[in-house]
Amino acid sequence: MLYYPEEADGESTLTLGYGVGGWFTDRGPLADFATFAPQIGYDHRIGPARLGWRAHLYLDPAGDAPLAFLYVDFVSIEYVFAEGTVRPFARGALGFGLDLVDDDVLIEGFDRELGDDLYFSEKNGPTGGPGLTLGAGLDLIVAAPLFVRLEAFARGYGGVGEAAAMWGGALALGILL
Repeated sequence: MLYYPEEADGESTLTLGYGVGGWFTDRGPLADFATFAPQIGYDHRIGPARLGWRAHLYLDPAGDAPLAFLYVDFVSIEYVFAEGTVRPFARGALGFGLDLVDDDVLIEGFDRELGDDLYFSEKNGPTGGPGLTLGAGLDLIVAAPLFVRLEAFARGYGGVGEAAAMWGGALALGILL
């Protein structure tokens, strides 16, 4: 019999975390490393299968070049390898990324609003588009319902501006719901 996730026996989690990220591909004139990357996530696990989503905001407030990039994993399909206190997992996700731009930066492509002509410039303007994420990590149950999630991932995205590949890592605190 089929169930909606919230009707089936399983466990939901909510996570808030902090991470870092960078790009394998050239980001010029943007910075290619984000020193501050807050994230939020939600997922639901039934047995070894977990379905979730995550949102990451990559910022470099102290850098020479502006950096504000949003990436959302709309559907993350995950496999949890163990049921105990330490729960390693692997995941694949479909998502979307988008550069967010400061209007004060006078670079071609940057002094326009989202949707205006030339907002996405292949040479130096904002980039984004649909992407694929592959990752692995582990959940460490500290004291139920609290746990810590450590994760590393790589992703590629493109479709507007130049295609890009990036890496990231995050440390999150979660609660079992």
